[in-house]
Amino acid sequence: MKKDLLVLLLVGSFYSCTNKQIASTSNQSEQSQNRETEKSLISVVNREISEANINDQAILILNGLEIDREELKLLNQLKPEDFIDITAVNKNAATKIYGEKGSNGAVIITPFTDELLGIKYYSGLNNELVVNTINELNSQGLINKNPILVVNGVPLRGEDIGNTINSLAQEDISKISLLKKQTAYSIYGIRAMNGVILIDAKK
Repeated sequence: MKKDLLVLLLVGSFYSCTNKQIASTSNQSEQSQNRETEKSLISVVNREISEANINDQAILILNGLEIDREELKLLNQLKPEDFIDITAVNKNAATKIYGEKGSNGAVIITPFTDELLGIKYYSGLNNELVVNTINELNSQGLINKNPILVVNGVPLRGEDIGNTINSLAQEDISKISLLKKQTAYSIYGIRAMNGVILIDAKK
């Protein structure tokens, strides 16, 4: 009887210690998540808005392009180091830069930029169909003038942008479409901030 009681006590002690370890690990995980949350893009944006004492409806500017709150949520999934600087400016300064849209202030988000997607690689594009598509989407505020161009599943960078696009005859392009932002960010990360255009060409 005493042996049975001793075994039960030992088993109970084992399970008790195990539960404590799991709880401790869970707490450490929660603390780690909290630290990551503090560094998230939305947390930093909110902190900047609070410190600058501006309206929480301030416009959001990413790399010169206005974005909405839904896109901010998509960006929040990216790594904190993808963003170089986040600065809130008051309504007076914002109005001078962005006009009436800046009446509630602005939050300017400066992201990491890929030099091989710089505007200089797009300035020599002469494929009329592609150029017109970029200009039309840019005029609608959907992309910047240097989106990622993906030809038959291959994203172009650097000199390949001009070489590949200019070598395409317009009749060889069967389809051009704008990739949805959620999908674009999930595939290309912060590089998708200027937009992603898919080009299907005859091989």
